[in-house]
Amino acid sequence: MSEPIGILIRRLRKMNGFSQDELAKKLNIKRSTYAYRERNSAFTAEDLKLISELFSVSLDALLKGEISHPIKFPTEPKNEVQTLNQPKFQIKNDEEENFAVLTNRERKHLKKYRYLPNDLKELVENYIDSLIKNTED
Repeated sequence: MSEPIGILIRRLRKMNGFSQDELAKKLNIKRSTYAYRERNSAFTAEDLKLISELFSVSLDALLKGEISHPIKFPTEPKNEVQTLNQPKFQIKNDEEENFAVLTNRERKHLKKYRYLPNDLKELVENYIDSLIKNTED
């Protein structure tokens, strides 16, 4: 049995890095109204249409609870104390990393990156590489 639409939408919202307030603004409703609708699975047809467009999910899949891409909460760096034998930063290989799901913040950065001229793209790539190298040392 599929989960209630409110829970599914909450998972999509969190996965994409939206707060209730941010999604409420996109739907042109108050945060308290949004919170009620999410908690009670009481979204209007117009809300569901906008949500499906915002998260790039078909309305049919949203209503059936059958999302074609995996639902995963965004992974943010944790402020945990690291032990000496634990690496500070580790890049996952392509098989371990899930590139099908990006947070809203990651999408914004990729959009900006796409419009950079090639020389600036190279500068950004070199900067990222230097940051990673410095964390590995």
